[in-house]
Amino acid sequence: MLLTIDVGNTQTHLGAFDGEELVEHWRFSTDRQSTGDELAVTIHDLLALRGIGFDRIHGEAVSSVVPRLVTEYRHMFERYLDRDALIVGPGTKTGMRILLENPHELGPDRLVNAVAGWEICQQISRMDVGQSIAILNRDVIAVEALEGTNAMIERAGQLCKVGGWTLIKVANKQQDMRMDVPTIGVTTLEKLHEARAGCGETSTSCRHCYGSDFPSRSLKCSGQFNFA
Repeated sequence: MLLTIDVGNTQTHLGAFDGEELVEHWRFSTDRQSTGDELAVTIHDLLALRGIGFDRIHGEAVSSVVPRLVTEYRHMFERYLDRDALIVGPGTKTGMRILLENPHELGPDRLVNAVAGWEICQQISRMDVGQSIAILNRDVIAVEALEGTNAMIERAGQLCKVGGWTLIKVANKQQDMRMDVPTIGVTTLEKLHEARAGCGETSTSCRHCYGSDFPSRSLKCSGQFNFA
C-alpha cells in the first residue's frame, strides 16, 4: 500500500492507496510540536482501525507546509518503517518544470496543487469543456466555460475570497495550434492579481501556452509567476 500524508497548518490528511484505489482516509489536528514517535503512534492507531499495519505499507509520500514536522516524519519512517520517506518538494520528480528563479521558494502545497490540477485539466480538455481551471487544496473551485479565462478568474476570486488558488491552463487535444494558441497576456496576469491567485508566488501551469506582451509592469503587479 501507498501511504500519503498531507500536512496542513491546522489539519493533517492521511490516505492509504492500493494501486490507484483510495482504500481509506483520515484527518487529525496538526500539532507543530509533535515528535516522530508521537506521529508514529497516531498514524499506527488510525491505520489499525481498518486492520492495516505498518508491514503493509510499501511506499509513502509526505507533503508538509510545516517545515519542523518534515524532520519528524523523516524520523518516524526511518525508525518504524526502516526507510527514507519521500518528501514532496521542488526536487521531487513530478514531470512538471519549476521555472522560478529559486525553486525552493515554491511550497509543496502549490506543487501538489499544480500536479493534481494538470491531471484534472487534461481530463476536462479531452471533453472540450474549457482550457482552464482554478484549484485549491486539490479541489476545483472553477472551470472555464464559454466566458473565457479572464471571466473564470474573476469567478474564482469571488468563490474563494481567501485567495491562494492556482490557475491551470492547457491546450485542448483538438486545438489547431497553427491558428488557435492558448495565450496568457498582461490582462490575465492582472486578473490573477485582483483575484488573489496566490499573488507573490502564483503558479500558472501551461503546456503549449504562450505568454505575450510581458512588460515589467506585469510582473510588478502580479508577482512571480511560474509557467511550466
